[in-house]
Amino acid sequence: MGNRKIVSVVLEVEKDQPEYYRSHLISDMGSYYCTEIDGVLFIATLIPSNKFPGHYELLNELISLKSNKETRSILDKPDMDLGSILMLIERFGWSQ
Repeated sequence: MGNRKIVSVVLEVEKDQPEYYRSHLISDMGSYYCTEIDGVLFIATLIPSNKFPGHYELLNELISLKSNKETRSILDKPDMDLGSILMLIERFGWSQ
């Protein structure tokens, strides 16, 4: 794993009980981040959280994938381009 931007993503499923997750930048083109939540990898854009300063929230989910050795190795590239992300979508399909 090369040097990459890592940020904290916060989800508030229940009121006043935030859950924090680590997210890393996978592409500068479109600022796509990968966040793992309960065994699922979410590729999404993020937005700074107003309620939890210093953390981010998921804005637009592009695709979600089951987290396994194969998907992690694909997303471990230091900087994916848009073509790589589109091939990933084609290979694993859109999330339901």
